[in-house]
Amino acid sequence: MDQGLIYTIIQSVLLLLIGGVVGLIVKKLNEKFTPEEIAKYKEVFMVFVMAVEQIGKVLGWDGKQKFEEAKKRAIAWLASKGKILSEEQIQSLIEACVAELNLNLGGLGKAP
Repeated sequence: MDQGLIYTIIQSVLLLLIGGVVGLIVKKLNEKFTPEEIAKYKEVFMVFVMAVEQIGKVLGWDGKQKFEEAKKRAIAWLASKGKILSEEQIQSLIEACVAELNLNLGGLGKAP
């Protein structure tokens, strides 16, 4: 089989899976927050995720290190705003941002 075809098939499957994960995460968040709250938190968390992707790229961080840094930044921001989210809610928002970033970048997890 042609390598290009295999790559295309793998990429298509990854995009499908990531799309499904994003859908499940958004559904879960919709049960706990208003759409406006989700949009606000997700927008801010996306900034953290993108920044951490760039920092992690330079410092050679793995996924766990990047996640922990994004979580630390999110918790600090939430505290500065007097907002409290559970660990699970923070993790879900970060995962949704990572999945969306991956989806927008071809599903390969490459930071811009």
